[in-house]
Amino acid sequence: MGSSGLMIGSRLVDEQHPLLIAEIASAHDGQVEQACALVRAAADGAGEAVKFQLVIAEELLTPSHPDFEMFHRLELKLQDWQTVVGEARQRGLISSADVFGEQSLRLAQDLGIQLLKIPSSSLTDPVLVPLVASRGVPTLLSVAGATEEEIAWVVEQFRQAGHRAFVLIHGFQGFPTPLAATHLNRLSWLRQRFACPVGLSDHLPADTAVARHLPLVAVGLGASVIEKHLTQSRSRRGPDWVSALEPAEFGQLQEALRHISAAFGPEEGACWMEGEARYRRQMRRQLVAGRTLQAGEILTADKITQRRAIAPGSMDPWFFPRRVAGKTLRRSLSPDEAITWDSLSDPLVAVLIAVRMKSARLPRKALADLAGKPVIERLVERMKTARHPQRLVLCTSTHADDRVLVELARRLGIEWVCGEEEDVMARFLRAAEQTQAELIVRVTGDNPLTDAETMDRMIVSHLERDVEYTYTDDLPFGTRPEIISVEALRRVQALAEDPGQTEYMTAYLKQPEAVKSYRYVVQDAQLVRPHYRLTLDTPEDLAVLQQIYARFGPDGSTVSLREVIRLLDQSPELVAMNAAVQQRQVAGVINARLRAPRAPAEAGVVDIAGGDEDAR
Repeated sequence: MGSSGLMIGSRLVDEQHPLLIAEIASAHDGQVEQACALVRAAADGAGEAVKFQLVIAEELLTPSHPDFEMFHRLELKLQDWQTVVGEARQRGLISSADVFGEQSLRLAQDLGIQLLKIPSSSLTDPVLVPLVASRGVPTLLSVAGATEEEIAWVVEQFRQAGHRAFVLIHGFQGFPTPLAATHLNRLSWLRQRFACPVGLSDHLPADTAVARHLPLVAVGLGASVIEKHLTQSRSRRGPDWVSALEPAEFGQLQEALRHISAAFGPEEGACWMEGEARYRRQMRRQLVAGRTLQAGEILTADKITQRRAIAPGSMDPWFFPRRVAGKTLRRSLSPDEAITWDSLSDPLVAVLIAVRMKSARLPRKALADLAGKPVIERLVERMKTARHPQRLVLCTSTHADDRVLVELARRLGIEWVCGEEEDVMARFLRAAEQTQAELIVRVTGDNPLTDAETMDRMIVSHLERDVEYTYTDDLPFGTRPEIISVEALRRVQALAEDPGQTEYMTAYLKQPEAVKSYRYVVQDAQLVRPHYRLTLDTPEDLAVLQQIYARFGPDGSTVSLREVIRLLDQSPELVAMNAAVQQRQVAGVINARLRAPRAPAEAGVVDIAGGDEDAR
């Protein structure tokens, strides 16, 4: 089971891009110069992040506690912390800090700490936890020694506050922690039980060989964050020395993590990486012309054969009965010339824009202004830049309020269909029949920055892989197209127990018993920003989109998603404007069941988190 990650500034942290944190904690021994030296050591070891403990003794312990004086000695003044955090910032390191209560939280805010951590000792604090959740700062939650009920409470506090950028951190400091007590299988349980990113705080004895390998195993189990103590020298026997790596060892671990994370790839077993796809093209026999074929001929089995062929776009014999037989050649082919996608008549692809005027949180948002043009017009302009689709259809309802959308479609010179308000699938099938489309691209009217470039790549991938439903969750929310085979959509509608709820179309399509689906993996790391929110559902969302279009001017509809993401990476204040917005929850359970024989009786009963259903 996959889980989303989080953004810390422009750094994506997830299972494919794990973050190693140099845990300085209190190894500075209360000395500001020693703290700065540790920061420099982390940077010299190619580190990306450092973490401190913002210790305020009176906040953490009673004066009578035997450790009170020790912790009091470890305290640093505000100006000292500013020096240390400034050193980290100057070295390009992410600054992280443990906060134990309200005082240390205020200190973290004053210092501009980028990644907070609630340590296990404060995990159930009924004041601190909601306060941190309300801040919206990326947060690590240490669940060492916590019960399932306690973890569920903390997770719920964050989700209720609209705070999704958190990681559950497993692992405890046993001074040192025995190997058997690391319990790495708990990472998998946490990940599945709470559907969120997980990490490991590793406290094995640092002078053992396994201490260098355990973080790599944790990353293999899905950890996206690793905390490892850092010391200048274990021989000094300072705080936490027994589980701390020295700078050279830390650098070796950082390098190993970078290499090992690249080896995992996406979770989907059937998802090819580029090298594997290249191997297929080189080694498998491809469809080639068995004799001279003339433009206009219809392909049948007696006209083709299979040979290894080096030609862009050549295709596997698997596709012949599914995608090639009966197609018309658009150009002549010589004997043994590869049959490629561009040598065939194209499947007709239609982009279908689902849109209504009705909206619970932002009425008439389809006509909201973006740099002088309504949202829906901006989306239409963007969709016209896609290369592969041949038709563009606005799909709305027969409600009187939606007549204005039909008039807008007329003005923009695109097709339209009107249907029942709630049965989006019926509207789409009507549009497919009207256009005679074989493939449709599903887009919703509240996503004016839907990425046309990725759409074109997904269409080609959909055809090459012989699938029925292609989606991605790598792009920013609100920019992700979906590719659907019309044949599969007809089948799902015929099998749906309750087609009146098909505005939640994804719930019907993501059922492997009925639909052959494929998660498209975006290869361009500059586009992988799943936590950026670029949809339109609230006034905050509209403000973000208006700011984006204001930056790019009247031609904003043709600006690439890559340019938009670059702007957001450089403008964290824009990202923060709607970062706390929660998707509108749909009351009750959506019945997305499909009748037998295609699916078991209970398949498809899902809870749906709303978002773009208003637009449909």
